[in-house]
Amino acid sequence: MKCPYCGHLGDKVVDSRESKEGEVIRRRRECLECAKRFTSYERIDEIPYMAVKKDGTRERFERQKLVNGLLKACEKRPVASRRRCRSGRRRKSRRPISARS
Repeated sequence: MKCPYCGHLGDKVVDSRESKEGEVIRRRRECLECAKRFTSYERIDEIPYMAVKKDGTRERFERQKLVNGLLKACEKRPVASRRRCRSGRRRKSRRPISARS
């Protein structure tokens, strides 16, 4: 972090505390060059997942919408309910469901 007094990039964290809501972290820092202290506030930015539609428009990804579509597609097909529930979860690998046991 850059010191607001001298512009030096080196500092050390003296104290670190979370806010009551847990949304912000307050850190007291000390510059290694001029030895002045300053406070920084850190918060996590949540970037929403976006789904790109066939026509190129984007909309916010909704997991429940995906699960509802899968359930509707499998309604009159011989697919086990356990397998349908698993397919709605987030997966790390991209193998097709039929390749799994």
